[in-house]
Amino acid sequence: MRFTIAAVCLASLSAASPVIGRATSSDLLLSFGFHLVINVTDASRDLAGEPVHGRYVQSIHIDPPHNLLGASRSLCSPGPRPYHREPAIIFGLTTRLDEGSRDVSTLRLDAGPGQPGLNIARPPNGHALVVGMDNLAVCNEAVPYYGGQKFSILKQFLNRTGGGVVPHDCAPVSLIAECTKPNNLQRGALAGLKHVLPSLCHKNTSAIDWA
Repeated sequence: MRFTIAAVCLASLSAASPVIGRATSSDLLLSFGFHLVINVTDASRDLAGEPVHGRYVQSIHIDPPHNLLGASRSLCSPGPRPYHREPAIIFGLTTRLDEGSRDVSTLRLDAGPGQPGLNIARPPNGHALVVGMDNLAVCNEAVPYYGGQKFSILKQFLNRTGGGVVPHDCAPVSLIAECTKPNNLQRGALAGLKHVLPSLCHKNTSAIDWA
């Protein structure tokens, strides 16, 4: 199945609340809405001072209609997000190469349908993972829009020219889907739940044994 992953609207969740658990499994369901949870694939490399493992992905507004993605947003595949005035417009998950690089990209949530080919699948490890976007990491980077304030930013490192190795101060991650109820949409939205595909997701990622 090929589709884009697009945002519905902000969820009322705290990005400071981890969802780490030690249970042996988590039920997989189909849902019209989901959060993306950060799974640090090498626990020894989680970010020092502000660990990101188990936290929800959130958007970081940089200018209309562009957003970076960092370490709580409710998502669906695909779906609309209310933006300023009616009618609502669609925001999609995509990547954009960093300036001067052919190997390193930043994940974004920008106006538009998003990047084709993204999916949520269940690989052999049994987790509902975002596939179609490999070699992800979270890095602590300054964002000029906020006067150089640093954020935990989602990046993609593709080793096309030898410059795509994940730096030692970034945390290699995968993204796992956790089910949630989609938020109510504005009147006049360009799309509704009838345009949304149900996605595979975990009922509760706190039941996953991350070890």
